Amino acid sequence: MVNLIVIEAPGKIEAFTLALGRGWRVFATKGHFVQNPERLRPLYIDRRFKETARIPDPVRLEELKKAICGVSGVYLATDADDEGEVIAADVARVAREKDLYRVIVRDLDHETIRAAVRNAVKYKRRDTAGTTRRIIDRILGGVFSKNGGCGRVLSPLLASIERGDETYCELSGPWSYGETLLALRRELNIPVQEGAKRLQKLYEGGLLSYPRTAGRGFSPETQRDLILFARRRNMPPTLDLPAATGSEVHEGLHPTRRGLEMVTLGPDPKNLPGDSAVLSVLARNLVFCMRGGDVPWTFCRHERRPLAPDEILLAKMLRLGLGRPSTLASHVSRIIDDRLVETSRNGGLALSPKGRRWVDATPSWLKDVGYSISVENAINQMSMVHKPARAIISNIVSLLPLDAQEQIIDAISRDETSVDNQERETIAISRDS
Repeated sequence: MVNLIVIEAPGKIEAFTLALGRGWRVFATKGHFVQNPERLRPLYIDRRFKETARIPDPVRLEELKKAICGVSGVYLATDADDEGEVIAADVARVAREKDLYRVIVRDLDHETIRAAVRNAVKYKRRDTAGTTRRIIDRILGGVFSKNGGCGRVLSPLLASIERGDETYCELSGPWSYGETLLALRRELNIPVQEGAKRLQKLYEGGLLSYPRTAGRGFSPETQRDLILFARRRNMPPTLDLPAATGSEVHEGLHPTRRGLEMVTLGPDPKNLPGDSAVLSVLARNLVFCMRGGDVPWTFCRHERRPLAPDEILLAKMLRLGLGRPSTLASHVSRIIDDRLVETSRNGGLALSPKGRRWVDATPSWLKDVGYSISVENAINQMSMVHKPARAIISNIVSLLPLDAQEQIIDAISRDETSVDNQERETIAISRDS
């Protein structure tokens, strides 16, 4: 009997196909294949804070149904992050008549993939952090974006630019995903969005660990690989890297064994070809950490110099603790593409007229970094406290000023009565009980 394994990126299909062999189909969703309605109003959210309508990509949905047809089990191997859990939940709704399993794949070498499939567990349908975040952000955007875009992450970021807050972000220790993007901008002059694409490509090629990680710790096996690499380069470690903890979904970003073979610590990475340059910047920092800074090279992170707009935005997000690994690059690109900022006289960033209108139209509490972080913390605790999305969202709404709470309740009530039931049924992929 044939089984189906579902992944996100088409670039991974070959690795999974070769690893699993006969008896397996591999289907790539190409990211999210189900979206909310493009317009923020009506909200399509009921008084229980449940979504009542989402729109599938008709082509991808039909392709998924065909892939599911005739298989025994469906193995959900989407990424082990919030976005991957949302995609897995959407696939599970389509394949609800099949035996469903969750697979967590850490790396893309064949044995790791096969081991992950052997360790697959029965899929448990539950509210996900990604779904909860999507609902609360749609509520906030739909209710309070009167005269421009209004977001829980971008609003405090733009308010910080308006205040002229400190921009520079010092990097230290093993880098997270966001810090790696910032380092590639500084070391190799790679724009943030391009850096995100490069890291994803290296991951899909089996040369880099999972990129969109906030983790800074490393498994014993990875630490052994990195220590051996450093010794072979005549730079024996004097310090241990931090160990991965149970709270980290993914370990710290690092070249895989294959990736380390492409690394050279001698020439300046700027003079190396593309993939080798990126991998070498990462490896240099890890050796730097393992030797307590006793290395014959320096990093641009120690230099004060004019910063590019995307670098300034990313640095501010990291300093403020805004955004998640999976959304950092897209937030930066949106601000630049929507022309919400412009270069100031001193070479920094200032709000454009459009950006100023956005900030002026945003409630003061939504421009507060503390509120944005408190929302994110509440969502991130879902997996630990095992609370349903409704309870988490109710708690988040209760933190708002009373008039804002009333506006949300009123908007949901009015939208529920105004939405045509036939339209709602037409665009809904499914409806939870």
